[in-house]
Amino acid sequence: SLILIPLVDVIIKQEEPLIDLIELLKGVDQDDYIKTLIKDLEGLKAEYKKLNVQKLMDEGRGSELLKDEALDNITNQMGKIRDDVTG
Repeated sequence: SLILIPLVDVIIKQEEPLIDLIELLKGVDQDDYIKTLIKDLEGLKAEYKKLNVQKLMDEGRGSELLKDEALDNITNQMGKIRDDVTG
């Protein structure tokens, strides 16, 4: 599990840029592709909220992040979005 901790940290640190990307995309002309991308990114943002990193860390339960279903959902959704973008 020590090997996974840096990976979890990388995933967690992507939440803020994700929020910035959503706001950026909301400010441009939106065709169907952009609307779908925003919807997918909003779903990813919701998964970050479910993960509730700060609460787990404050309660000394950070190790639970390694086995959290929300973390799996985040990585799966990120992969789907990446595949959609890169086609």
